[in-house]
Amino acid sequence: MTLYNSRQLVVILSIVFALFLFSTLKTVGRESSSVVAINDSPKVVYELRGDIRKQGFYFFNKQQTVAELSRAGGGMEKKTVLSPVDSSKKVKNWSRVVFREYVRVEKMDAPARLNFFMPISVNSASIEDLTLVPGIGSKSAKAIVDYRQDNKGIRDLHDLISVKGLGKKKVGSFMPYLTIKD
Repeated sequence: MTLYNSRQLVVILSIVFALFLFSTLKTVGRESSSVVAINDSPKVVYELRGDIRKQGFYFFNKQQTVAELSRAGGGMEKKTVLSPVDSSKKVKNWSRVVFREYVRVEKMDAPARLNFFMPISVNSASIEDLTLVPGIGSKSAKAIVDYRQDNKGIRDLHDLISVKGLGKKKVGSFMPYLTIKD
């Protein structure tokens, strides 16, 4: 006579393994949480392009000046002189900074923002930008742009419920990807 059949043994071993895994992850989680605090996560993101040695996305805990961004990007490839006004000016979050003969600061485009789970402005997004948002197809995007033009902008995201073809549930699904602010 056997004490346990094969199915029972599989269940028992699975439970033992799950308990072991849970206790291990709990210990690892406790050690890592003491090292990195949630408040230490970057709050400011910039995209550096142009004649800069290290192009790409940069993350900081506070706003940076153009000069600080130039240093973070490894300096400029060509001899470009920053004006004192440009170099000391704080750059807004979610900006693209293009280094050429002069420095141009512009708004980061919608695909880049959405890659970092940052919302895009429903009042300035193009139809193409809106179709990048999960849950918004080309027809819905066109309807949103038409509604925005007819009403001279959208003042509250809940106004999107009034857009033809959109309902409360659908608007709720893509609302985290949109904002009113530019």
